[in-house]
Amino acid sequence: MCLKINVSGMHLGVSRRAFLVGISAAGVSGLAGCSDPENDGPTVGVDGTIAGGVTVPMYGHNPARTGAIPDRTGPTDTVTAEWNFDDTDGYVQRSPAVVDDVVYAGCTDNYLYALDAAEGTKLWTFEAGGSVVSSPAVVDGTVYIGGGSGAVYAVGADDGAGKWATITGEPVFSSPAVVDGTVYVGTGNRPDAGRVLALDAETGDEQWAFETGTQVTSSPAVVDDTVFVGCHDNNVYALDAASGDQRWTFETGGTVISSPAVHDGTVYVGSHDNSVYALAQSDGTEQWSFETDGQVEASPAVADGTVYVGSSDSEVYALDAASGTEQWTNRRESMRSSPTVVDGTVYVTSQFDLSKGGCWAIDAGSGETLWTHNTDAMRASPAVVNGAVYVASKFPSGGNYSMITMLTAEE
Repeated sequence: MCLKINVSGMHLGVSRRAFLVGISAAGVSGLAGCSDPENDGPTVGVDGTIAGGVTVPMYGHNPARTGAIPDRTGPTDTVTAEWNFDDTDGYVQRSPAVVDDVVYAGCTDNYLYALDAAEGTKLWTFEAGGSVVSSPAVVDGTVYIGGGSGAVYAVGADDGAGKWATITGEPVFSSPAVVDGTVYVGTGNRPDAGRVLALDAETGDEQWAFETGTQVTSSPAVVDDTVFVGCHDNNVYALDAASGDQRWTFETGGTVISSPAVHDGTVYVGSHDNSVYALAQSDGTEQWSFETDGQVEASPAVADGTVYVGSSDSEVYALDAASGTEQWTNRRESMRSSPTVVDGTVYVTSQFDLSKGGCWAIDAGSGETLWTHNTDAMRASPAVVNGAVYVASKFPSGGNYSMITMLTAEE
């Protein structure tokens, strides 16, 4: 029997614990959640295309993790905070997803939150049993998240009811990519344990597991039946999406936390060796590399022939996608979040220090700063939807926790 709860216009604020039944390494069955057929959100096809709704359904916007959102607009003039949601006992480390006028975000207080995108009010919460530091992926009426407790969860997007949870054995800080009925995600937080997993999106059953031997906090990109992911063993891996077999690997000079962005036959990725790499999608051959003065944890965004990426040297770089030639830089503060590119504007967040940070907008062509907004410290990428920017705070200033802020153009 399926209990269907309509949350339209309601603010339940109800915590729903996933009931794990028959726990095994392959997966577990839990509550059989139901989604509203009129509010199923986007569908992601085998080619990575997204259909349905005005959305930012997952980290990097799409399974290719390009960070570019076509046919969308965002504020280019001075902004103001429309609302700020701080009714939590933790903070958000990863980017929110925004689908069908709902903001989804995981929090270090062990909860996944669903908020009304226009008002910032709480619709529902889901308790994950451990810190949630994975960005949600929202596809076909289901929210997929990873938990520090060592599980991947599937939760009903309309009511927060648990559908299934798969026990991984290692924490999941990687953000899921969901393509053609499969969830791809990395696991691990120890030097001696890490995997890339493919799970059935409907049941959570394990389809394959690729052992890396060390942790995978990079979020997989999935393009043309291939999974691309970075690893703490300094490598970028390309895996067959159907079998998990290794197609190629490329070794950098440092840890790869950056998530690959795949565009037009090239894989763009950063490394702790201070470099940004462009690799051939087909075989991993290095096309070019660009050296910064700091570690590159951020994931590149790719739009209109340009790669945008931040470095811990406090610079945002615009690089020619074909050659790696520097086009401009924009200096702010420690840059560990990944840019979002919308309609000729680059949106970025930064961390000034452990408590202060900001969000700002840059003209994609010239590198000129369009506006800045000071906030609590941030390391999560902004989500831009319907002329608004949704940003998450990593560390709160003062005594209150700050979670999500909606920025809109100042009237």
